[in-house]
Order: sequence, then structure tokens, then C-alpha cells
Amino acid sequence: MHLINETSLLNNNYTASIRYRSQDTPVKVTQNENGYIFEFSAPQWAPAVGQSLVLFQENECLGGGVISEIH
Repeated sequence: MHLINETSLLNNNYTASIRYRSQDTPVKVTQNENGYIFEFSAPQWAPAVGQSLVLFQENECLGGGVISEIH
């Protein structure tokens, strides 16, 4: 995850998008020893390893990263 401004991502309300034209979806952010885990509030259509995830808080882009695992 590459953040535009270093900030704690835990315990806040965020949305995320994994496709260019997909609608932002609420997401829960947790962290483990390997990085961040993003749990979408609704199923996402065909997420794939290597795809980008972009994280937002309201209308502000906080950063993004490349998906490394799908569960």
C-alpha cells in the first residue's frame, strides 16, 4: 500500500475501488505482519492478483496498491 500522506488506516470509514469504472465500495481495513487487509462490504466482481486497489476517504484519494492475495 502506497499512501499519499502517512496516516493510520485503522478505525476509519473508507471506500475502495478495484476497477477504473467501478463504484467505490465501503471497505474495512485491518493490518497484519504482511501488510493491510481490505474487506469489502459487498462482493466485488472478479478481483485478481496484480490488480490495483485505490483507497478513498470521502472524495480524497489516500493511496493505492497492488492486490497480492484474494480470499
